[in-house]
Amino acid sequence: MAIPSAFWPKHGECPSARSTRAAQFIQLANQMGSKAEAKALMAEAGVPVLDRLDPDGITDADLPVLIKASAGGGGRGIRRVDRPDDLLTALKTAMAEAEASFGIADVYVEKLIENATAKLKRKGCDWIVANDVSPSSGVMGGDSNTVHLISADKSDVKVDSWPVMTKHEVATALIERIADTMESNP
Repeated sequence: MAIPSAFWPKHGECPSARSTRAAQFIQLANQMGSKAEAKALMAEAGVPVLDRLDPDGITDADLPVLIKASAGGGGRGIRRVDRPDDLLTALKTAMAEAEASFGIADVYVEKLIENATAKLKRKGCDWIVANDVSPSSGVMGGDSNTVHLISADKSDVKVDSWPVMTKHEVATALIERIADTMESNP
């Protein structure tokens, strides 16, 4: 494994300067390990990031939202909230899952559609499929899902919200959408 050049002394540099740079690197790596801290650092540097919502101030206009674990990944500690009445339970559940999975209960909240739209632009793709948390399993992508298909046509972003469907029905609807798109744009 290669050692990052930040750890090698520069010409004429004393070892204590190298140790200082190593400590700064470790501090930055730790900050980047938390999505919430990483977003704050990026915002300070002028990089556009999605606003973090205060759970106490969420209104119907903000919904749907995603509660996301600050640490880890893989869909753990993520909950989708469609109704204000479900927010407190979803926060507690996401925090408990984040604590069990990553050892830290820190979570943050973002608007679901803005999150998917930002991902769509960042990845430069045509569509993003945003699905909810399955009511039966409490996990993203369970057997039945509400799906939002976010698509971009030039600078216009369109959100198509589908009713609750099984995975098979979602797959069929996506195949039909792809076929329709290919027929209209040969």
